[in-house]
Amino acid sequence: MDDKYLSYEPDDLTVDESFLRYASQPNTEEADQWNAWIEKNPSMKEKVASAQQLLSALEFRTIKTEGAAERIWDRIDKSVTEEPTHQVRHRKIRPLHIIGAVAAGLALLIAFRLVYPDTSIIESPYGQSLTVNLPDASTVQLNDGSRLSYDPGQFLDGRTLNLRGEAFFEVQKGASFQVHTIQGVVTVLGTSFNVFSRSDRFIVHCHTGSVRVEHQSSSVVLKPGEMSMLDQKGALNVDNFDPIGTKDWRSGVFNYENVPLQQVFAEIERQFEVKIKTSEAIYQQTYSGFFNEESLEDALHSVCWPLKLNTEINKNQVRISK
Repeated sequence: MDDKYLSYEPDDLTVDESFLRYASQPNTEEADQWNAWIEKNPSMKEKVASAQQLLSALEFRTIKTEGAAERIWDRIDKSVTEEPTHQVRHRKIRPLHIIGAVAAGLALLIAFRLVYPDTSIIESPYGQSLTVNLPDASTVQLNDGSRLSYDPGQFLDGRTLNLRGEAFFEVQKGASFQVHTIQGVVTVLGTSFNVFSRSDRFIVHCHTGSVRVEHQSSSVVLKPGEMSMLDQKGALNVDNFDPIGTKDWRSGVFNYENVPLQQVFAEIERQFEVKIKTSEAIYQQTYSGFFNEESLEDALHSVCWPLKLNTEINKNQVRISK
């Protein structure tokens, strides 16, 4: 095994072809090599487990080797000839970053489809959001840095998909529609709702219809104008919001109430393709307010000025201090 994996994070592992084979085919010689390497490097056990959890949440399946190449090339041919079904919302970002984001997205898509060709994966890179048209005519708006996956061949039978990140769903009436995240499951019959699932945050807003939100053994049913949030104790709390008067990320506005700055800065990083560095003490400060996506400078001012924090921007690096 290559020692390069010692520097890998969970996201790096999920796009590595050798690790994908290990995760999908555990009874092979290559899998034995991975298991031996993990035992030799116990510091990597947690990262490997996190990567496996991410892949498990996407509900990937192992492909049959017979005819796999033909199926892959058939999908490539179709992807070239068919009309695109995803609309992209662009913002002003540096051309080199666009090239890097597109290259990374293509590499991720190719890596997953070589191992799991029956799964459709749509990923919105930093600095872009996507509108996805599903086979049942439902639509999904993916926020920046989010990933959606589903099986096109079986989607109409069960209308089940997987989400990592944030998305707004407008669901056509019909059979049960389920959104699976690492933290829980959201089930609807025909409605519009927003799901936020990043790290340990799990928030669902119901705009129309009704939504059932499940986390472990607990569940709540939301009506229009209600939202659920997973608290630090693992309980689903229900609160009210204004679905008409409140602007959200689809309008380029990001609202927060008593949220640690680390989570706010993470969203700014996704929206503007920057890396923010600051102290742990500042990360743990809480923020109530909003920022918009018009410009990085305005977003930082909206968040940092009320807290009397200083900002220094150097290309795509941001340093924040007191």
